[in-house]
Amino acid sequence: MKPVAAHGYAISDYCTWRGLLVLAGLRAGASAGGRVAADPAGRCALWLGQIDELWRLGKPVGVGGPWKDTAVRAGQPSDPYLMTGFNRKSLRHDAPRPVRFRVEVDYSNCDFWKAYGEFEVESGAEFVHEFPAVFPRTGSA
Repeated sequence: MKPVAAHGYAISDYCTWRGLLVLAGLRAGASAGGRVAADPAGRCALWLGQIDELWRLGKPVGVGGPWKDTAVRAGQPSDPYLMTGFNRKSLRHDAPRPVRFRVEVDYSNCDFWKAYGEFEVESGAEFVHEFPAVFPRTGSA
């Protein structure tokens, strides 16, 4: 899986129909026309277009992760976090008390985890680590 676009749309469902990509979740009252099919009462609308048009919605961005705003126990690994397909990657952390943590990365996307680094955050400090630009973009080593 690879992210291809960034947008603020709340897509509630999708499918293909007669070779077109169909997206549901358009705002109420969306007008029919162009790529939009809407019922006359304005209760629902669908966007119909080519799959390749997703690339025009902006570069992929992501915010958050498996443990965003979650209490964590020592020694408990997180769920994997998708990092491939993004130009810039960073790790952020803040804690009310000192913490030390280890980051492991699966460069191959084949469940082969390797140690990336260990980090310490002082009490009340915000920690930011920018991954190097050469960090894999595709997930391959």
